[in-house]
Amino acid sequence: MKAVQLLLNSYLPEEFRNYEREYTKKEIMGILAGIAEKYPDKYADTIAKIAKAGRENSYLQGETLGLEDMKPTFDKQPILDEMHKKVKATKLIKDPEKQKTARMAIYMDTLDKLHKETMSSSMQKKTTLANSVLSGARGNPTQLRSMITTPGLYADYKDNPIDLFVENSYGEGLRPADYLASTFGARKSVIATKACYHIDTQVLKIVDGILYEVAIKDIKVGDTIMGADREGNSFPTKVKAVYDQGLQDVYEWILYGNICEKSVWCTEDHKFSTDQGIKTIKDIHAKELAIRFLKNNNVEYCYVKNTSLLGQLPCIDIEVDSPDHLFVLANGLIGSNSTADAGFLG
Repeated sequence: MKAVQLLLNSYLPEEFRNYEREYTKKEIMGILAGIAEKYPDKYADTIAKIAKAGRENSYLQGETLGLEDMKPTFDKQPILDEMHKKVKATKLIKDPEKQKTARMAIYMDTLDKLHKETMSSSMQKKTTLANSVLSGARGNPTQLRSMITTPGLYADYKDNPIDLFVENSYGEGLRPADYLASTFGARKSVIATKACYHIDTQVLKIVDGILYEVAIKDIKVGDTIMGADREGNSFPTKVKAVYDQGLQDVYEWILYGNICEKSVWCTEDHKFSTDQGIKTIKDIHAKELAIRFLKNNNVEYCYVKNTSLLGQLPCIDIEVDSPDHLFVLANGLIGSNSTADAGFLG
C-alpha cells in the first residue's frame, strides 16, 4: 500500500475509501462529486485537505521533464511504411478528387493507429510526460502524440485537412514543409477572433467636430470616430487598433424596414447591436432579430432580408476605445469590433 493511499483515504468519508484505486484527476473529481451529493457539509473541508496535500507534494517532490520524455515510445516505421504502400496504390485512381479522398482516408486510418499505439506504449513506459497526461494533471492525449509520435494532419483556416501527413514528432523536429503547414492553425485563430468589414465600408470620422464619411481602410490608430453604447447612444471614441485581415469570405447583407434600405459587406461572424444584445449577423439573419441603426441620433430598427457571398475580398477591422466596443457605420448601423465579449480573444 502506498503512502498516498493512506493519506488521501484519511480525508474521505468511510464509504468513499478505497486503497487500490489510482488517484487520477478523473477519479478525484468523481469522488468529490459523490461527497458533494452525500456529505455536502464535509465537501469544503475535504477538497481543502486534498488541495493542500497536492501543493505540499509538488513543493517537496516536484518532477520535471527531460530529453528522455521526448523519445518515441514505440517503433512507428512499420505503420508509416504500410501507409506509404497504400498511398502509392491510390495513384491508380484517375479522378483527382477521388484520389485525394482515398488518400485522406488512409491518412486518417494511419493517424488513428499511431494514436492508439502511442497511448498503449506510453501507459507501459510511464515516462514523466506520459504520467502527466494520463493522470489528467496537464496536457491531453493528442498533445502527447504530437510531442513523441506525430501531429499527423493539420487543417487550414476553414478546417479542411491539408493534404500532407507529418511523420516526425515535435520531439524529433519538423521539416520546413511540416512547420509551414502548421502555421495555418495560427492563421485560423486570428481569423476566428477577428471578424471584419470590406475595406471600402464607410465609417464616421470626426475632425474638428465635423463628421466625414471615410472608408475603413483609411482609418488610422488615434483617429476619432463615432462610437456607441448598447442603448444606442452615440459619442466620439478613439481608434485603438486597426487589423488588416487580408482576403476573407465577404457577404453582402441586405437590410430592410419601415424607413430602412441598407446593405453592409462583412464576414458572417461580424457582430451588430440588436434589440436582444450584440449578435453575429448570421444569427441576426437566421433568427430574424431587429438590428439597430441611428437616424438623426434616434434609434431605429431593420431586419436582414437576404444575403449573398461576394467571394474572397480584402478586409479590415478596427478596435475602438469605448466600454461596449461599438461604433457607427456611415449608413447608421451600430457594429461591434470583434473583441466585444470579455475573454473572446483569449
